[in-house]
Amino acid sequence: MKIGIVAPGIWGTVFYDTAVMLAILGHEVRVYSDDVRAAGSLHFTRMEESGVQFYLIHNTKRNPLLWLPDKALKPFFGRRFFTTLFALYRYFSLTRDSDIYLVESDWMGMFVAIVARLRRFRWVVGVHDTDHLRISLDFPGRPDVAWMRSVKLWVLKSCNSVRANSWVTRDALVEGGCPSDKIAVIPLHASPTRRSRENLEEFRPRARATILQRYGLPADARLLMTMCRVTPVKGLDLAIQALQRVLSTWPASRLFICGPDRDVPGMGSYRMALARLAQSLGVADRVIFTGNIDVPNLRAYLAAADVHLAPSIIDTFSYSVVEATLAGTRSLVSDQVGVAPWLCEAQAGRTLAGREAGVWADAIAEELAHPPDAAAMRAFVARLEALLDCEKITRQLVDLFAKVAKQA
Repeated sequence: MKIGIVAPGIWGTVFYDTAVMLAILGHEVRVYSDDVRAAGSLHFTRMEESGVQFYLIHNTKRNPLLWLPDKALKPFFGRRFFTTLFALYRYFSLTRDSDIYLVESDWMGMFVAIVARLRRFRWVVGVHDTDHLRISLDFPGRPDVAWMRSVKLWVLKSCNSVRANSWVTRDALVEGGCPSDKIAVIPLHASPTRRSRENLEEFRPRARATILQRYGLPADARLLMTMCRVTPVKGLDLAIQALQRVLSTWPASRLFICGPDRDVPGMGSYRMALARLAQSLGVADRVIFTGNIDVPNLRAYLAAADVHLAPSIIDTFSYSVVEATLAGTRSLVSDQVGVAPWLCEAQAGRTLAGREAGVWADAIAEELAHPPDAAAMRAFVARLEALLDCEKITRQLVDLFAKVAKQA
């Protein structure tokens, strides 16, 4: 098949892995993206890498011919609306013989839906968030703007099919108004580029020693780890509340909250809100805010942890759970975390229903009391790698593409 992919900032993402795997499987793959290596945004910079053809515009520069309308609409649509729209029109014109297109994110889908009014092609949109959908769950700072909700639904109804990355995403899409018969649930894969073939039984003790030394912690410390954006949707307040109870049986425990801070409308810094909560519960000295952890160091933090926590109010997938598993660390996740079914099938963690701090504390204490041995760790890592194998997931996408391409 001739397959087009629209994915901004594709390098270093799972979408890049998919493009390369499609090429390995014998498909002709042509990707629209943006990158600092592109000369500008007036003309495409063409390049080929790993068997994939790329059509690139610069990741920040505007098309000089469209500077004025871009500037005028910046408050409403961002700084490069017309630059992006025109670049995508040219991309679809140059690749008009493609059998199918995969468009990552419904925001980019808005541009593609506009172009689709001028050119005929078949396309699948990948949805990885629940922003602006009208759903029953709510939390401080949830993106919910009426006109953006309308645009999102228009995109979902304009495309030929929707790739939801989990059943959590699928259920939210249906509740929000997306036709259920358009949705295919295909998870994200475990990225080959994020795996290390280093022996985990040797790597994990070294990683733990490094983290303990970096933060001046005793050798008997038990490390609970969250790895995500510091926002209300991630449910980090529940992790702090559970920590307070865990300390009664595991007094050397520490909770690492890893990730960049976010400002919440009406609340300000969410990290500061969590710090105030920890102070009020008397556990401020047991909570460590690390800030953002860059990709090269992420694996060491997750490998150092005794338990990884994902107590999200809703999370369409939670790639940090995959990363933790590949680092040999089990996870406790809420039942609204999209990756949960694959985590449980791999026996790499547990799903917890509800948001009771006592339930989470009991589950954490049980994990600390019964850590997996080396054989169990190797087994759950291998199972998750098999369930979310890049080639396996990409073949599922190809099956979806073939089905959509044949539609009348």
